[in-house]
Amino acid sequence: MPNEPTITDALDLLDRAHLLAKAVVVAAPSPQQALEWAAAFFKAADATRRKAVELRGQTAARIWDDEEFAIALAEIAEPYEVSEQRAHQIIKEAKAADRKEQ
Repeated sequence: MPNEPTITDALDLLDRAHLLAKAVVVAAPSPQQALEWAAAFFKAADATRRKAVELRGQTAARIWDDEEFAIALAEIAEPYEVSEQRAHQIIKEAKAADRKEQ
């Protein structure tokens, strides 16, 4: 379906959110307001980063556990630009978090 969102759409939204926040902060009526708005954007961006880390772990764990999609740990580590050891740690953390949620 041509109207389904893509990862490019999601990444574009992140970029547009940054540009909008930057424009709002730069146009703030006072330095104090600019500081408050920049801090609010930072907190929101940090929360999004934490969610992205969680998604990375869930995805790595899903791929690692998929018996039909046999893949080496190095192949999971590469797109995340981490070592195989770190990739394994990410998978373990995601599985532990998943068990906590259940």
